[in-house]
Amino acid sequence: MPVMSRGKLHLRGGSMLAVAGVLFGLIYFLAPEQLPVIIWKLAMVTLAAFVGYRIDRTFFPYARPDKMRDNIDQRAAMLRRAIIIGSTVLAVALAL
Repeated sequence: MPVMSRGKLHLRGGSMLAVAGVLFGLIYFLAPEQLPVIIWKLAMVTLAAFVGYRIDRTFFPYARPDKMRDNIDQRAAMLRRAIIIGSTVLAVALAL
């Protein structure tokens, strides 16, 4: 997501986006028939992250990390959300 800072546009994770672009180019050069497979897997993992987030929001509607007053509760809610999303992504990635 682009961020404006003192009139300059900064892209968060821009270096990782550049590395991903170089790797996609390398895959296209070495094995272009594999590109649709990689795009499909990337789409499935992205969808799994969204589903994991929705699972957390559905099961814990009143325990959102941004609504916690206590710092300990906020950390616990953030950790819970990370575990749920990570588990969902891992399950889908292993199934591919």
